[in-house]
Amino acid sequence: MNNFFKYFEIAFSNLKKQKLRTFLTVLAMAIGIASLVVMITASENFKKGIMAQLDIYSPNSINVEAEDSTTCAITILSPPETE
Repeated sequence: MNNFFKYFEIAFSNLKKQKLRTFLTVLAMAIGIASLVVMITASENFKKGIMAQLDIYSPNSINVEAEDSTTCAITILSPPETE
């Protein structure tokens, strides 16, 4: 148990001695976490936008069919008109 506290003491003394390295490491970790949050949020919002555009038609109105190996046909049927 005494060695456990000794290791923490050594670690914190090294962090105090190398302040620039510690700061840059913490900064890199913060930038990495922030970029992950931004990417996840952007992808969720993109997905919601696409789903909102597709909801205009109806969930069962899009057909995607392969005509051959290089092209495909996409048919979007408009929803039935309501009075």
